[in-house]
Amino acid sequence: LDYNDPATFEHALKRVVMWGPAPGAYGNISYIKFKKNNQVELGSLELLDNDPWVQWNTSEATYNVRAQGWEMVVDITTNGGTTSYILKQNYEWFSQWVLVPADAPNTNPYMNGYTDYPSECEA
Repeated sequence: LDYNDPATFEHALKRVVMWGPAPGAYGNISYIKFKKNNQVELGSLELLDNDPWVQWNTSEATYNVRAQGWEMVVDITTNGGTTSYILKQNYEWFSQWVLVPADAPNTNPYMNGYTDYPSECEA
């Protein structure tokens, strides 16, 4: 990965899934699945009143990686607008990479961001 070339980060993200907050026994409640051609699949977990009790709802969006100083910022664009996340290495929270909201760069990625592996409850 080259911090002088955001395109290397775009390429590295293809086929990566980043998992969103896991506040309870159902595991993660969202994910971002990076695809080719700067496409992403956004998933959100819906709790149901009947069997099968949970289901994943998905939508499509696009992404772009740009440099902002020494940080890589991932912009996710949907029909509702663009949300920016900082992509960073973060061994403090036991994962290799995390996405945290650009407007809250010091947030706990497990509570308000995405990590590069699912919670144990998801497994």
